[in-house]
Formats: sequence, C-alpha cells, structure tokens
Amino acid sequence: MHKQFLNYLRKSFFIFLFFPVLTVFSQKKIEIVHANSLEFDKSVSKDARRLIGNVAFKHEGVYLYCDSAYFFSAQNRLDAYNNVKIKQGDSLLLTGDTLHYDGTSRIAEITGEKVYLNSKDLELESSVLVYDIAKSKAYFYNGGKIINKKENSTLVCRQGYYFTSQETFFFKGDVSLKSPDYQIFTDTLKYLPQTETFVFLGDARIELKDRTILCERGRYEAQKKVSFFAGNVQIITEDQVVFSDSIFYDENKEIAEAFLGNKITDSVQNTVITCNYAFLNSKDSLTLFTDSILLAQAIDKDTFFLHSDTLHSFTDSLNREIMQAYYHVKFFKSDLQGKCDSLVFNNQDSTITLYHNPVVWTEEHQLTADTIIIYQDKENIKYIDFLSDAMIISERDSGQYNQVKGWFMRGYFHDGEIRQIHVKKNAQSLYYAYDDSTLTGINKSLSSEIIVRIDSNEVQTISFIEEPSAVFYPPDKLDDKEKYLDGFHWLIQYRPQRKEDVFIRDED
Repeated sequence: MHKQFLNYLRKSFFIFLFFPVLTVFSQKKIEIVHANSLEFDKSVSKDARRLIGNVAFKHEGVYLYCDSAYFFSAQNRLDAYNNVKIKQGDSLLLTGDTLHYDGTSRIAEITGEKVYLNSKDLELESSVLVYDIAKSKAYFYNGGKIINKKENSTLVCRQGYYFTSQETFFFKGDVSLKSPDYQIFTDTLKYLPQTETFVFLGDARIELKDRTILCERGRYEAQKKVSFFAGNVQIITEDQVVFSDSIFYDENKEIAEAFLGNKITDSVQNTVITCNYAFLNSKDSLTLFTDSILLAQAIDKDTFFLHSDTLHSFTDSLNREIMQAYYHVKFFKSDLQGKCDSLVFNNQDSTITLYHNPVVWTEEHQLTADTIIIYQDKENIKYIDFLSDAMIISERDSGQYNQVKGWFMRGYFHDGEIRQIHVKKNAQSLYYAYDDSTLTGINKSLSSEIIVRIDSNEVQTISFIEEPSAVFYPPDKLDDKEKYLDGFHWLIQYRPQRKEDVFIRDED
C-alpha cells in the first residue's frame, strides 16, 4: 500500500512538472505565408527572421499582413511595420502602421497615426489599439472614435472596449455620441450597435429634437424608440420640465410612465404637479397622476393648491381640455378654500365643478350645495353657482350664524371678495341684527327670491323679490333649534388653513 502511494506521488509530480511544457508544445505556431525576401538577423536576436515585401502570416485562422516584419519563431511572436492589416474572417479588419503580436497570448497591439478596426457597418479609429484575439476583445485607452455607417452616428471617448463576438462596446471618459436624431453625452456607456441600444452606466445627457433628458443611469433603444431612465431624471422641453426618480418612455406609442418623486412644471399653464406616479399618452392627449398629488397653479400673485387621490386630464369629443380630480379632493388659496369628492376643470370655459358633498370657504363664508360650479375670468373668480340645496353660512359671533338657503344660489365676486348673493326658489334667510355691538334680534325670512349685498364681508342689505314672509325675533325669544335652517352643518374643522392641510384626509 505504501509503495503504491509513492508511485502515485511520483506520477502526479511528473505530470505537474511537465504540464507547462506540454501546454507550450500544444500551442500553435505562427506560420509564414509569404514574403518577397527572408533573411536571418542575429544582430536583433538569434532566432530573428527579417521579412520584406508583401509579408503575410497566419495564426489560428487570423491573417496578418505588412510591408516588413521581424519574426521570432522561438518566442512565437512578431513585429510588423507599414501597411499593417489583421483580417479575421469576412467581418473584421484592423489596419495601422506598427504591430506587435504575441502568438502565445494571441494579443496584438497596433499603433499608428490612425489605427482602424472595421467590423460590418462599424469603423473604430484610434492611435493605439489592442486586440485580444483569444477573448475576441479589442480596446483603446488614449482616445478613439467609432463611426456607425448604417445609423450615420459618430461616437468619441477616452477609453473603449469592443467585444467582437458579442458585437458589444463599452466606453468610458467624456463619451459623446452624435447622430441626425439625437446626441448623447455621458461618462460610461454600453453600446449594442446592431439594435442601436445604449445603456448609461453613469450621468448622461440625451438631446433629442424637441427635448433634453438628464439621468444618472438608463437605457435607450433607438430602433424601437423605447427608453428607461433612472436617478434624478429630468426631461426638459420648451414648455415643460419633468423631474422623476425613474421614467419609462415608448416614443412610437407616445406613452410615458414616471415613478417616485415626480415634479412636472408647465410654464404655459403656470402649474407644478408633484406625485409618485404619472402616466402620459400623448397620442390620445391623456395624462394620469396619482399617489401624493399636489397641484400648484400661480394665479394673480397667489397660488392655488389642490390635492386628490387621482388627477386625470384628457381632450373630450368636443376638443375641450378637461382635468378631473377625484376622491378626497381639497384645495387651498389665500382667499378661497374647498373640499369635495370629485372635481372637474374645463379649460375652454374656465369652469371648476365640484361634486359630491362640496364645500367652499371664502373669507368668513361657508358655501355648500349638491353641486358647485366656479366661473373664472382669466385668473379671477367671476361668480359661483350653487345647485340644489344651496346654503351659505357665516359666523357673526360665537354660536351665532347668519344663513341663506335656497334651491339655486349664485355668488358674485369682485377683487377676490364675494359682493352679492342671488338666491332663487324657496329662498330662506336667518340673520342676527346688531345695533353697533348690541344684538337686537334675529330676522328669519322666506321668499321665492332673495338678493344679499355684502361689503367687507359684512351683510349690508337683504332684498326680498317676491312673496316675502319675515319674522323678527328678540334675542331671547327664539328656541335654539330655530336658530338653524334645515340642512345646517358648520364644517370649519375641515377647512384648510394652509397649503399643507390639503393632505389631511377627513373622516367619512
């Protein structure tokens, strides 16, 4: 047993000792294919052969051409000069002035004023190019240029790698790619020329005809016109600037999706929308925003803020631009606040319609109805219509509420303040009358039509147009339950006091 083990060790040692030698002898030698003249030059090396005129070598399927060369057969390497060419199959050709080729490693280094690598529709130009034939990898490290003849594009950078079998490029350092349809500037880029796909592995700037895109990483498939950008993404157009954490865009379908930290600024509409998800369909003129939405619109030295679960804008069959906000809608402006379950903007007639338990607050007044429509003139409110079960309430003093109610009500505004209220059909009012600071009584009236005139948020006159019926009660002669018109609800606890309050969700 001991003897067998020793024999095993000897055999193993023999294989280990001579394995490198066997490996060297298994390597294929460089072959001389042609030369006009050949001579030994021992002044250079004892195995040096000098070849002159139409020199050609062959090594493992690769042909090397030049005007002259030194061939070192024992070392299985060569140095070639002038009109150097390396040809591999029908798809790859390298040209330059000088070549150093090692047959053992199969690495070729070509230098010259201009070194070219041609592969199908691609041409790579540099002053130094290293080609690792065994790994099908070519690279340069002192600047290079790649021309894609098929796509009519040119790329320049400081360093580059080309994996010939995979037809894939990697570029680094001041990468610049220019084509008729786009320009790309980045620090690190992966490029698949056959599909015109670009993968950005560092900060990138993409300039298209109508927009500029900035990102930290991403992917752009030029043939499919599909792209994905991530990391502090910005899309800049003439009228809009979009910020996002990540964006997917299909140019053919004209569809885009933006995820997390979205901010869309529109200089034409004077709006800024922030949210965590946005969907855009330009072909159908449709946009959708959701998740932590805040719409801000500059209006006459003020800003209108709105929050809802979802914002949806589209162009309807009458070519009107419509924006819908739905579920848990709240808005804030210094002189106007409100809440409802859903809301519709109509850009054509500048109306805002509030549905499902809407409430509007302006100065000291609370206004409610089944439906509320706000009419605007440019940037100012002209009037507000309150449809069905309309009611306006203002607190005169603690626990004292002036009230007007009717089936239809219209409030007229001037300089942001409500100045007149016109109530029609079953018009009712309840007002606290004061003589200076002394409460003199409570006026409760009923008429088919009432006009209330207001100045500085104080009721000045109440006019009863038809069939008035009014009763004036001394302060202590009206039961508490009679101090409120039917449908009275004081909702001050839901009123936004600042823009941040639009995110407060009320209890159902």
